[in-house]
Amino acid sequence: MPSHVVYSTSMGCGFLLFNGHRLARHLLPGDPRARIVIETVELWPKNHGIVRGKASHFGRELALQMSGYFEHGEEIRAELEFDFDETTEFAVKVYNQAMTISFGHVSTYGRIAAAIGCGSPRAVGRALAANQLPLFVPCHRIIASDGLGGWSGPPGLKAKMLALENLL
Repeated sequence: MPSHVVYSTSMGCGFLLFNGHRLARHLLPGDPRARIVIETVELWPKNHGIVRGKASHFGRELALQMSGYFEHGEEIRAELEFDFDETTEFAVKVYNQAMTISFGHVSTYGRIAAAIGCGSPRAVGRALAANQLPLFVPCHRIIASDGLGGWSGPPGLKAKMLALENLL
């Protein structure tokens, strides 16, 4: 049964969606889609099987850690399982490689491509643009060889996240 948690930061509200015990979706603070989804589940709490208030203790604890990250740059210290059921095999390779980039470090699209045996940094960028679990699959930590590179999240948030991790 899906469950959700909404967390609040000075940058806006974020949304975590769980499929059982696996994290399936994360909408970042400041993402206009987060506001729409949050309003929908708040107005119709049984919409699409998402039951308000049914998130696990773990989900609520993760929401507190999310607030700590976005307010103070605190590292997320949760062992999570992810729901990649609707993700391509190539994207899962990219995401798994991205998840090796630890807090406070960056890599490049080219290094990720080389590590997974792909000749195209652009293909890596396209896979990351479809990332449903930003921060957990740390696409913000992957930069271009000549600057920040692309970002499909809220404008300016990639730089803010890198600054929270003392990378800018």
